[in-house]
Amino acid sequence: KWYLDVDDGTEETPDWVPVNGINNFRQVISPITKDNSSYASEGWGSNVVTKLNWSLEFKAWRIADAADAEAYDDGQEILRAAADVLGLANRKHVRWYEMEEDGPRVEAYDGWVSVEWKPDGGSDEDIESVTVTLQGQGKRNAITHPEPNS
Repeated sequence: KWYLDVDDGTEETPDWVPVNGINNFRQVISPITKDNSSYASEGWGSNVVTKLNWSLEFKAWRIADAADAEAYDDGQEILRAAADVLGLANRKHVRWYEMEEDGPRVEAYDGWVSVEWKPDGGSDEDIESVTVTLQGQGKRNAITHPEPNS
């Protein structure tokens, strides 16, 4: 249902590269709350949301590119390489949007993320998979729904 692209260009000239092989894609919004109870509440507590954190979590199959049996998916490789470095080099611009055939094309977002890449392991008979967590940095933005690879 969800497509994910990673920007391999610059802020002035984005170069959106699709991340293929995704399954179990989840958007996670985590509210941070603070107690705002008062003595007048007769002992009942109250909390207010003061911040929202977001992340994207998914599994990705690691299979060779059909055009080059010695290469992995370009989008996956951009994320994997970012996960191996620190600081701003670990930061990537991504966009994600729903793309069901004949389905709604309403939700579409972009934002900056830090990248975490964890190989899942398994036997030599399994298809290699990884768990990827993209931890939001700042606001998640609603965007105009793009067409894939545009």
